[in-house]
Amino acid sequence: MQKQKEKEQKEAQKAALQMESNKVKITKSADPSDPQEYYKMRVSMIENRRANGDNPFPHKFNVSISITEFVSKYNYLEKDALLEDTVVSVAGTHYFIPSLLPVVLPGNCVYMS
Repeated sequence: MQKQKEKEQKEAQKAALQMESNKVKITKSADPSDPQEYYKMRVSMIENRRANGDNPFPHKFNVSISITEFVSKYNYLEKDALLEDTVVSVAGTHYFIPSLLPVVLPGNCVYMS
């Protein structure tokens, strides 16, 4: 029984070493200056991460309040005011549109470029 455990451990070590050597071969064999090889290398990396259960594009934001709710709820605050026991998370996209400047932000903050 002990010999079987040792054999399983050795096989696991061999598999780990083989996986690491495959990673080294992939990075050494792919020439990043060739666009097709670079593309294949990236696709291979993404597929490997997905196969391992990882998300290759972890850009999901947990939002607790919408922007419109945030503005209506916290618009009364003075500039630089801090609420000690309040934690909120918002997400959005920032656009720079010069024709809209100055922009009034939540909390009566004014952004000018």
